[in-house]
Amino acid sequence: MSFGEILLIAVVVLLLFGPKGLTDGMRTVGKWMYEFRKAADDIKRELNNGAIGDVKQEIREVTDNVRKKMEEYGREVEKEAENQTDTIIKEVDQVKDAMHETATGITKETEDITKEVDGLATSGDDVAATSDPEYNYRNDYSNDSGT
Repeated sequence: MSFGEILLIAVVVLLLFGPKGLTDGMRTVGKWMYEFRKAADDIKRELNNGAIGDVKQEIREVTDNVRKKMEEYGREVEKEAENQTDTIIKEVDQVKDAMHETATGITKETEDITKEVDGLATSGDDVAATSDPEYNYRNDYSNDSGT
């Protein structure tokens, strides 16, 4: 509202109620405004302390419960992960040991075969005879035809 509109309303009210009625009316309007403001403040205070306070408390409780559950689940997941890790480490160690045993066995067999081959090599033609089937065939029949 502009100043001119306010002045026009004040002149109309003054003409309708007169100077004495205007002051009594303003006093009554002031009392109503005071009572209305007081009631609004009481309602706000009651809502903040009562219903809103209860809702805030419930929200805090739910949040705390969720936080506790999340921490509990986190600890459980961490514990399970540690157990799984320990299990995997044990299994890897078992596989490693089995591979070591296999490698040791293969090394021993290789050494045995090497010794066997070395023993055969020192006996001369026996190596050729045992390793070349065609040689064995020729020698067997050449000895028969020469007699």
